[in-house]
Amino acid sequence: MQLRGVSFGLLALLALPALAGCGAGAGAGAGLPLAPGATSDSALRALPGERFIRYIPATGIDGDLLSITVGPDGALWFTETSSGAIGRVDVTGHVTSYPVSPSAGVPVAITSGPDGNLWFTLGGGSQQGIGRITPAGAISVFPFGKAFDTELDITAGPDGNLWFTDFDNNMVGKVTTQGVVTEYPIPNIGAPIGITLGPDKKLWICEEGALQGNNNVPGRMLRMTTTLKFKAFPLQPMSWTTAPQFVAKGPDGNLWFTEMEQTATPFNIESITPTGTIAKYPLPASAEPPYRIASASSGSLWFTEQETYVDQVTTGGVITRYAMPQPPGTSLPPQPRGIAFGPRRDLWWVETSSGSIGVLRP
Repeated sequence: MQLRGVSFGLLALLALPALAGCGAGAGAGAGLPLAPGATSDSALRALPGERFIRYIPATGIDGDLLSITVGPDGALWFTETSSGAIGRVDVTGHVTSYPVSPSAGVPVAITSGPDGNLWFTLGGGSQQGIGRITPAGAISVFPFGKAFDTELDITAGPDGNLWFTDFDNNMVGKVTTQGVVTEYPIPNIGAPIGITLGPDKKLWICEEGALQGNNNVPGRMLRMTTTLKFKAFPLQPMSWTTAPQFVAKGPDGNLWFTEMEQTATPFNIESITPTGTIAKYPLPASAEPPYRIASASSGSLWFTEQETYVDQVTTGGVITRYAMPQPPGTSLPPQPRGIAFGPRRDLWWVETSSGSIGVLRP
């Protein structure tokens, strides 16, 4: 499946070209190879600097894992785009896969809901849809809208509902825990991608820039209330090429998001205060497009580049890049996507190149 319109093939299931070595520039971190004698699915082992890493092969999956979150059961739950399933991995590394009906579409993003279940978005099916899975693995799908459209992200809102982005139709949607779906248009032209609940109890949306005819709509951050009051904060440069991607609540009370220029480099990590003040922190010119971002309890944030690197950024904007070792079972370089912190404060991410799950103890 390839989702149309998403910059740099954001969710395309094609391999990215390999990096030609480690990126240069201030803040570039050392690689983190497996410990001597360790296999890809061995127990966590100490590495220099008291860091740990392992890869967990997600059984029965040929690749293309996209989003990951912590479930109410303390396990990690993730979306399997190539096999059309929801996966679960516990802290011991045991993986279980729960297929979604092929007619429902492909799972894209997943989050924990206020009802003790997991909720996920779907794309590419006979209808748009939102899915729900219980910790026991029972799946329900709530279809709506047009065929083959794609919802790119989902988050629990402050009102007891789930809120999601509808990239293809420039809308934001709400789904109740009973599965009732309502969509609302976003003002102006654009393409909403990431969404999260901010420290101000408002929803924050990354909206990629758009060029339609003579309309140059810059990429922007949107702040919205559950009563649909929108406030837009355009990014610099004010151009359709500016493309914020995914957003997370930071440990400093601000929102942090990944951003890339669609026609140039460098790519950036940016922060925005609840009142709209934006700060930009460039990645080295050699960096790949940044993807998902997650907040750590230690006071920093971590994010994935679309190839090879898992990176840390402090709330002061200092970025350190860590080159990941090659996942098992593939000749492709690492391609980390979704990222989340587990119940033991380990960092978990999913891979599109190998169907593996990576674990790092920061």
